[in-house]
Amino acid sequence: MNVSISCPSCASPVSYASGNKVCRCLSCGTVLKILLTGGIFSYRKEIQESILEKAVKTSLDDFCQNNDYRIIDRDVIFLPIWCAEGRVTGWVSGKVNKKRTPYSVEDGKGKKRVLFRTEGGEVLRRIIDVPLTFFDVDNSFFREYFPSVDLFSGAREDNLLLFDEDKMKDSGKIYFPEKEIEEAKAVFVKKMKETALSHWDAKKFDFFRSVSEVLNFNLTLIFYPVLLVRFVLSKREGFVIIDCTTGKTAGRKMTVLKSGEENFLAKKGLFCLASSVVGYVSGILISRGGFFAGVGIFLALLGAVFLFRKNYGD
Repeated sequence: MNVSISCPSCASPVSYASGNKVCRCLSCGTVLKILLTGGIFSYRKEIQESILEKAVKTSLDDFCQNNDYRIIDRDVIFLPIWCAEGRVTGWVSGKVNKKRTPYSVEDGKGKKRVLFRTEGGEVLRRIIDVPLTFFDVDNSFFREYFPSVDLFSGAREDNLLLFDEDKMKDSGKIYFPEKEIEEAKAVFVKKMKETALSHWDAKKFDFFRSVSEVLNFNLTLIFYPVLLVRFVLSKREGFVIIDCTTGKTAGRKMTVLKSGEENFLAKKGLFCLASSVVGYVSGILISRGGFFAGVGIFLALLGAVFLFRKNYGD
């Protein structure tokens, strides 16, 4: 079976046999690596390395108000973004509820009288034909901690490259979607129908009926690169998310470190370090102390890990 796509370099139509891993655009010669994920095409956005360093400094300086901060770690993450496009067609009909509406009239002597008229009762019928596009971040961490992240408006207008797992792994971590393909399709089809009918309030009608169908439905998966930077400022820990394609700050969050947890970590580290010294000395002093010496070395390493985590994070 031949499949047709657009070349990401020159936008010319490209056909290739289903099952092939690569094909070549006949117009510009670009070699395309193909990945069909459950029957849908997967794309990626390109990382703009040149803008990231300045973007991180600008974002952190603004967020921390030029106070001293220390970056703990930074990771490029390719977030899975579902893009659903389709057209909802159908019709709605209903009989409008009757209601008595007051109105006033003058009797010619300057006095007003309040009268009532009956409105409604007629049957309305409307045809639906609505094109819709939805973007959805399919990652629970970002939905929970950064619900306002909005990177993806207009993503379809930007140039998208085809999925390249090797190149993406060299650049960062790939987070794959949590929904299965069929589940994602069902979610978007339902959302599109609900959106098309959202301005019709069934309570305003004696009866209300609707028939709708989603046509030209297309589901793609876009892997969007973001830079997640974790830092500490005084007794607080924070995150900022940088859009790797524009350098704009896409989200940020600050939390207060619990002193009890810090003290517990410090005590654990000191206890392990002291235990290691005791074990090591015991191994030397006691006959056949190889076992104790081994325990001492293990506890020394464990203590070093705890102290490292306390000072430098995970």
